[in-house]
Amino acid sequence: MPKSTSTAAQKSQWSSALTAYRSGGVNFLSVTEASLRMENDQARSTAVIPNLLVRGGKAAVEFYKNAFGAIELFRAEAPDGSIFAEMSIQGARFFVADESAPYGNFSPTTLGGTSVRIDLLVADPDAMQAQAVKAGAQEISPVTEEQVGPRMGRIEDPFGHCWLIGRHWTGRTNK
Repeated sequence: MPKSTSTAAQKSQWSSALTAYRSGGVNFLSVTEASLRMENDQARSTAVIPNLLVRGGKAAVEFYKNAFGAIELFRAEAPDGSIFAEMSIQGARFFVADESAPYGNFSPTTLGGTSVRIDLLVADPDAMQAQAVKAGAQEISPVTEEQVGPRMGRIEDPFGHCWLIGRHWTGRTNK
């Protein structure tokens, strides 16, 4: 595993970006009334939110917009150009951030793979997977009807993250 090596300059850049965010000096790209309502509801409940660490955060944000129709809710950018963004796919929130070795945050590219699979459950997995492949994802397995489980397929995005794209599962076998 790569070692986390801190430099004063790198920590200072992220500290400056965080300070700007907290003081309101960060440019919010698109915050709608609905997302604010969602944020208020989520502040009252427990949430597990994936934070996808990548090389090339700006390109990753664009890929997720094109591949999944994701909406960018928020972005903070450090002076070196690295980003942290909050995104949503049909209301499901996730974060995207440039990897940061000083803080021990490494992308699948640096690690040579990932141990996490992201399950994206949608009404039409065939269309969503086709859109992701058209945007640059690599198809690992096509969307098919499984004997047990939902109709699903798998892709790997250009940043090394593995996605299962399927329907919500009712718990019944598919015969």
